[in-house]
Amino acid sequence: MTLAASPVSLPDVSVSRADMASVRGRLRAYHTRCAPFFGRRELRGHARAYLQGLLSDEPRKSVERMVLRLRGANANAVRTQPLFLRQARWDDAPLLAAHRELVAATLGEDEGVLVVDGTDMPKDGTESVGVARQYCGQLGKRANCQAAVFAAYLGRGAAAQVDRRLYLSQA
Repeated sequence: MTLAASPVSLPDVSVSRADMASVRGRLRAYHTRCAPFFGRRELRGHARAYLQGLLSDEPRKSVERMVLRLRGANANAVRTQPLFLRQARWDDAPLLAAHRELVAATLGEDEGVLVVDGTDMPKDGTESVGVARQYCGQLGKRANCQAAVFAAYLGRGAAAQVDRRLYLSQA
């Protein structure tokens, strides 16, 4: 007896302008809730701009490209946004705890699960933290990469990252 494969229907993942407007509103609310963890007003503004850039449709998410898209050819913004990412200091433990509380309050349900998965990200250059010559599963060989473990909460129709750890090689 041969079983015929039934066609799999894929969910519609298209995003409308209304969807994006809704995300922007929720992003503003999320940022408002998390902004105090960044301290000074300038740092809060950089955090908001970075979130906006990551959610933009910019195909290459380099900091400079995101800033140019969001703020135009503002030389000060192009210079200060990377400084925020490299040098600004804040304690991310309380920020992550607040994020987890928000995920639990808005997405939490009895049937939800926690998914933990490791990933390796090939990297060139020397600027990214944790880059080392090590086994890279994505490439199937030893190469320069970052290795990390991510934890995400998955509920019915919703998911959110809730933790992460970057492996720092001893080499």
